[in-house]
Amino acid sequence: MKARRNSHALVASAGVSAALLAASLVPGAQAAAPFHRCANRPERLEIETGVAGQAPEIFKTTIKAISTQGVSCGAADKFLDLLEKDKTSTPPEHYKCAIGKFKAPVGLVPESCTHKGAVIRFAEQGG
Repeated sequence: MKARRNSHALVASAGVSAALLAASLVPGAQAAAPFHRCANRPERLEIETGVAGQAPEIFKTTIKAISTQGVSCGAADKFLDLLEKDKTSTPPEHYKCAIGKFKAPVGLVPESCTHKGAVIRFAEQGG
């Protein structure tokens, strides 16, 4: 009787161990990498006035709450520089951008850009 209980306990513990091993091998079972916070980034934008011979207007803004996942802060700075200076309506480097669902400082619009598992989140002046 005692041997029978021990064998049931052994089978049960082997089943639990097998289930835990299988769960750890399944893709996506691992926790996602944490977001890394990056420094705020001041930007200087030049807007053409449309008047011939007149210098462009200069606007200063700051991109805040920058955080990355799967990409370095240096790569995020490069991306944000291209994004701010880009004259087209599509984000650079094949990123897809949308309004973000994270907490941003008051008065700023949260934005999240993704590309092949890399995520860059930031908040900037909206309009």
